[in-house]
Amino acid sequence: PTGGVNSDNLGDYLSLPTVIACGGTWIASKDRVKNGDWDGIEETAKQTIEVVKQFRS
Repeated sequence: PTGGVNSDNLGDYLSLPTVIACGGTWIASKDRVKNGDWDGIEETAKQTIEVVKQFRS
């Protein structure tokens, strides 16, 4: 899934046995890209990786 996925519900999707991948714009939002907030994007990506690690090994 990609629609409606965010940092708050990513784990809910990843816990489903039929879901093998998720996508989401919260990692690199339009505002962050527009403002060049690369550090913020990197930090959000790192946090997302930690969530994924809890469900995928």
